[in-house]
Amino acid sequence: MTFVVDNSVALTWCFADEQTPVTLALLQRVGEGGAFAPGLWLLEAVNGLLVAERRGRLDSARRRRLVRFLEMLPIAIDDESAGRAWRF
Repeated sequence: MTFVVDNSVALTWCFADEQTPVTLALLQRVGEGGAFAPGLWLLEAVNGLLVAERRGRLDSARRRRLVRFLEMLPIAIDDESAGRAWRF
């Protein structure tokens, strides 16, 4: 695993007008070596895509394809961090 990803980066992968050379390089790194994400990552991503759908940036079929795209990435979900934070 190479880094921790959050949705400020991951959602740029879903919208061509938000992509930069840096965010695309990070996507390539995820593909090559995987990444970690916090437990809420996919829920936050889906919510971001739903907001984009409501705003007319994509339709429901594209939203579903993008959710599958994000799910397929080699991103390990860290389910333990939130629990540890409460015991801090």
